[in-house]
Amino acid sequence: MFSHVLRRRIADSWRPQEPIVLLTLIFAVILVGVGTLGLFNLDPSGTPPTIIIVVDFIVGALLFWLGRWMIRNPFAKAPRVIVVTLIAIGSFVGLSVSTVPTARSAGLILPILFAVVATGRILPILFYPVIVGLILLLNLPMKEQFSGFEFGFALLLFLVMWSIREHAAWQGAQRAEAAAKLQQEQVLTTFMRFIAHELRGAASVLSVLAPTLHARLTAPPDQWASIDGAAAYTAYADTTKRINDLLQRLLIITRAGVLSSEQIRRVALAPLLKEAINELMALDLPIEIKLDVPPDLEVQADPAYLWMACTTALRNAAEAMQVTGRPTVTIRASQTEQQCTIRVEDSGPGFSPRLLAQLQAMGTTSALPIGTFTTKIGGTGLGLPLMDRVARLHNGTFSCGNLAGGGAWVQIMLPNPERAQA
Repeated sequence: MFSHVLRRRIADSWRPQEPIVLLTLIFAVILVGVGTLGLFNLDPSGTPPTIIIVVDFIVGALLFWLGRWMIRNPFAKAPRVIVVTLIAIGSFVGLSVSTVPTARSAGLILPILFAVVATGRILPILFYPVIVGLILLLNLPMKEQFSGFEFGFALLLFLVMWSIREHAAWQGAQRAEAAAKLQQEQVLTTFMRFIAHELRGAASVLSVLAPTLHARLTAPPDQWASIDGAAAYTAYADTTKRINDLLQRLLIITRAGVLSSEQIRRVALAPLLKEAINELMALDLPIEIKLDVPPDLEVQADPAYLWMACTTALRNAAEAMQVTGRPTVTIRASQTEQQCTIRVEDSGPGFSPRLLAQLQAMGTTSALPIGTFTTKIGGTGLGLPLMDRVARLHNGTFSCGNLAGGGAWVQIMLPNPERAQA
């Protein structure tokens, strides 16, 4: 029972280690083992001096510590540099004092071996002949015992190792590309399911309304009172508006490049934002909306696209604040000679640290992928990519974050071509 639990814990905690980590731990074990043999006079080549035994234990313990450091911090460069430096110094010292052929071979091989596996670059191999030449030049007795075969074999060995590592890196890149394609396919599948769900819901409403509308249109006037035509028309109008909004969002998100100059015109921002607020208030949500926008502020934009982005920002904020006590949305806008900034703030829980980390990793150079960023359970991830796409279509930028006192903010910055040229 105990062995089974131990094996399971080892299997759960084990992860493949880099070659430099494994080599460091292996040499730590070797040095401690050699020091132990010397301490108990078990070394077949004779008892080494006490200073050598002490050095073996100290360097072995240091390599253990460096290996543990690299396991805990896989991307740390300092322990790798220290390991390569220690091995190089120890090998070169051994080359200077030893006349044993195997020791010379090990001294020639170990530094470049650790350098290659630590860096994954061919640069250490290029400098390798120079370093060995300097060692031989400084140690003339060793030069007389040195054979070119040792050097050639070591160099060939490391060229093969570097080639194998490069091939492994290429395979890793291929696997990463395949994983990225799989993720894109999964995102696309989720997106298509969302579209199918929305269209199926709209089609269901229209199919239910069809008999009612048919009866209303074909029934004699004396029977019209028994058919609620107003309710049917309202449901029909809401459904068609829902379909049109969905199609408009799809057109915006899937559009590439920037808008043509014919689509850009002066837009009074305050009336557009008030219209977006009225759209949100029609949903009868218990939220307070504050508008802080100069009444004469105008932007250069496509009004339909900008209205869709502002409506999306307000709706996302309202949905995020459903669990808060006093839901408040604040819309701010300002303008400089170069750009106009539209910012929506809410008093909700804010974006999760994980989502903000994802957004920061994406940076500002690439567009946000559909379906990747969502703050709601069962969300489709359309909101942030749509606002980002609207900003990019206007040659602007989109950003978001959390407020210091709680809540989230999203911001669209649009260039102001006319003022910039003035």
